[in-house]
Amino acid sequence: MVIDVAVIGAGAAGLCAVRHLASRPSTFSVTAFEQGEKVGGTWVYTENLRQGPTPTGCPSTPACSKI
Repeated sequence: MVIDVAVIGAGAAGLCAVRHLASRPSTFSVTAFEQGEKVGGTWVYTENLRQGPTPTGCPSTPACSKI
């Protein structure tokens, strides 16, 4: 019996889950869903910074200490 598994999000954890599950094709059939254009989650680099504060109220800088 093959179990269908949906992995929501193709960031670091999602990709690890997909790799682990896909290594057992006789047990799992895995599909990953990602809303962005690229996989990688927060590790996808872009030079486009959002203007203004983030939803948590922090400035749009990588060194925000409130996150």
